[in-house]
Amino acid sequence: MLKVYKFGGALLKDKTGFEQLAKIMSMEVESCVIVVISAFGKTTSKLELAAKIAEQANIHDAISIVNAIFDYHIEVLQQLIHSEYNISKINLFIQSKKEQLLKLIRGISITRELTARTKDIVLSYGETIATKIITAYLAEQNIPVTFFDITKALVTDSNFGAAIPNIELTTQKVEQFLMPTLNDNQCIVTQGFIGATMNGDITTMGIESSNLTAAILAGILQADMFVIWSDVEGIRNADPEFIENTQLIKHINYEFAEYLANNGLKLIYHQMMKYVRQFNLQLTYRSGINPDGEYSTIDKIGDGIDYRMMIINSNIFTYSKATEQYALANDFPFVEYFSKNKKNITCFSPEGITFTSSDITKDIDHDLLLSSYTKIETGNAVVAINLTIEESNRLIAEMLHNKCNILHFSYNTGTKTARIYYPQNSKNAIMSIITKSFQNLFTA
Repeated sequence: MLKVYKFGGALLKDKTGFEQLAKIMSMEVESCVIVVISAFGKTTSKLELAAKIAEQANIHDAISIVNAIFDYHIEVLQQLIHSEYNISKINLFIQSKKEQLLKLIRGISITRELTARTKDIVLSYGETIATKIITAYLAEQNIPVTFFDITKALVTDSNFGAAIPNIELTTQKVEQFLMPTLNDNQCIVTQGFIGATMNGDITTMGIESSNLTAAILAGILQADMFVIWSDVEGIRNADPEFIENTQLIKHINYEFAEYLANNGLKLIYHQMMKYVRQFNLQLTYRSGINPDGEYSTIDKIGDGIDYRMMIINSNIFTYSKATEQYALANDFPFVEYFSKNKKNITCFSPEGITFTSSDITKDIDHDLLLSSYTKIETGNAVVAINLTIEESNRLIAEMLHNKCNILHFSYNTGTKTARIYYPQNSKNAIMSIITKSFQNLFTA
């Protein structure tokens, strides 16, 4: 039996998470498993910060961030590995990667230019170091394991930062390089998030795209099981970080999963769903902390239940523009951009247009401001799915009664989805009301 397991940074953030990974893998004595690993903790965001600071010629602070990143990984190494020989060997590897990265950071600082290509190289270090440590750790736990460099197989275009996989070429490379390794080994550890062009240039496929890597491998290899292991028991009807007593979303179809992803559910990476659907995969979400606990599955059919859910989105950018009712066509290029990328809520009325997005590039921000849009304070959003309009109105009325500052509210009768946007300084008040209303609205 062939399985593809993806373990993310949310689980691999402390010693307990690593021990659970080893426990799960120790049970797979009769299966071949490909383990896809994300960078540990917040490593990717810290690498990006170091590169951006270096671009501003603040080399001292950039180097300090890089030092802290590598100190953290050395600490993880020493916690997990007991063999002095293995510690020394991997420490040499880590130090060589640190020297390479510092050379890149200094180059960015000198030129004061961070190209998309260079940024992808910088960001790739998180997965590269993580997989090296995980491979050694599993081997020390007497689990037959080998490392496979995913850049030898996963071929993408050269759209650095958001590279698109070439499935035909990747299939050929998987058969040429990965399959022989798989035939000779019970467990393979490889990187998520990164790939390479035909010329060998390192690329990244977007935030959370380690899930995408796992989906592609599961599809090409026709895996018998595809599991994403996280720190929660399946997909919940609200974020357990904010809400207690959440309920399991047990079995949903591709369409609903894509809808949740496009509305900000972090567990489901929207680009991944394209390949889950293409390969007709069944995807399971399990808790690495409690492997025998509740779990969720996504497949073509689902269970037909209209699950009620609440999704919280942070760092939302909102732009508004007053316009004539019949002048909306002049803004079509922006509508087309946002709709194509599925990164927004776009609201129209005779009085104007509002764009709300969680991912605004500098170029789009510049173009919107030049087109007389007004940038409203960056805020958060609550997306409530499968509520009646009466229920959503009661929720809004309670917020207004408590003098919550609401930037924008919309309700879609077709999808029964309410969206409430609010500034950062209203977060505590809004969350207090949402928490109080949760039992009545979302567990009914």
